Amino acid sequence: MAETKLLKFNELPLIEEHTIRQGETIERKYAIQVNSAGTAYADDLSACTITVAVETTAGTTVSITYGTIAATGTGTNNLLFHITATDTADWTDEYEYEVQCTWPTADDTFTKGATRVLVAGKIKMQDTV
Repeated sequence: MAETKLLKFNELPLIEEHTIRQGETIERKYAIQVNSAGTAYADDLSACTITVAVETTAGTTVSITYGTIAATGTGTNNLLFHITATDTADWTDEYEYEVQCTWPTADDTFTKGATRVLVAGKIKMQDTV
């Protein structure tokens, strides 16, 4: 089981790099923490819209058909980033990605709504032997 990484709102985005082979899965678990008035607390992501964008380094958008990026559970600060082996089966070279979260207006944490990139980085494809 993958380790859950803590995302601190004031330190976003978390920059990560993944190296995989074609046809391999990427899965990461995150938990988001927001600081308010000096207090750190877990933020509820269940009403948020969470998206992932992947592009080649030349700027061509890559479709993520089978993968998921979603808050896990109801009333939770946990986030699952999952790109399936089916999605990466034809990938070659190197890709850039970002995971973005949009909080709705009237959210308990962000009353006027908010948008923030949570995680960004590169996915490099490793040659097979």
